[in-house]
Amino acid sequence: MRELTEDEAKVDIIYKYVGTENFRTKIFDDRKVRFSSPTVLNDPFELSSKLEELSDDDIRKLYYQNAEKEMENYYDDLTDCEKSKRSLKTYKENGWASYKLNEEKSIKEERPKIQKIAEGSFERVKRVCGILSLSSSDKSLLMWAHYAQNYEGFLVGFDIKNKFFKKDLRPVKYHEHDNLPPYNIMTAITADFLFIKSSEWGYEKEWRMINILKEEKNRCISCDELFEIPASAFKEVIFGCRCKDETISKIVNKIEANPDLKGKIKFFKATLSREKYELNIDSFICF
Repeated sequence: MRELTEDEAKVDIIYKYVGTENFRTKIFDDRKVRFSSPTVLNDPFELSSKLEELSDDDIRKLYYQNAEKEMENYYDDLTDCEKSKRSLKTYKENGWASYKLNEEKSIKEERPKIQKIAEGSFERVKRVCGILSLSSSDKSLLMWAHYAQNYEGFLVGFDIKNKFFKKDLRPVKYHEHDNLPPYNIMTAITADFLFIKSSEWGYEKEWRMINILKEEKNRCISCDELFEIPASAFKEVIFGCRCKDETISKIVNKIEANPDLKGKIKFFKATLSREKYELNIDSFICF
């Protein structure tokens, strides 16, 4: 995982751009957000990577990682009597000699197997990975148009420091090059490839969180799944400059009717600047 930039480290609220459809406003009823399969996101290159062959050093590293696991598993299966005769450390020291003796032959045999595993793991990630897309920007003109129903929708602001987001929330890295990012077993371990997009999407200032969707036999690859967010994560709502009064009333009433959210959310309204192509975010008193 890369280190945050200076601007990223200053982010304290992240936003979900939301339309006004009934199933969208339910977020204030059940506090659930949608983690979507990458196949339904609007970037067709989502999770696209160039599958690379592993270097000899990578294969060797995986070979010895697997060897260590094999020795540990074998040692666990020994009887207490056998374990009393030699420690795990001693058992490993003796075992390494055998693995080193067969190293080159095993690496040659394992290469095609590992490459096949890499291909399979990549496809599985695309099948079970769910993505929650958020943004550190509350003033993106394009995002208000694309994701908040042409400014008729709203933004939900979440506390980035809430424990819900501690698991695996990261800013997206925008790839400046034309070539797809590389993917192999080694990069899969860090999951960095899940957080890379083309630089053309940079205006979104996206932060994303990954969750594992239920892997069911007959589940459609494009299905999404809802996950509940703690009430303590909700910080504010920003209504779009074209948000209708009835929509505002509906959302405020939902929040007031939810004892977990009532009195804990600040309201704002986006208005058009009279001097620049930008939005002002003003405090909003709901009556």
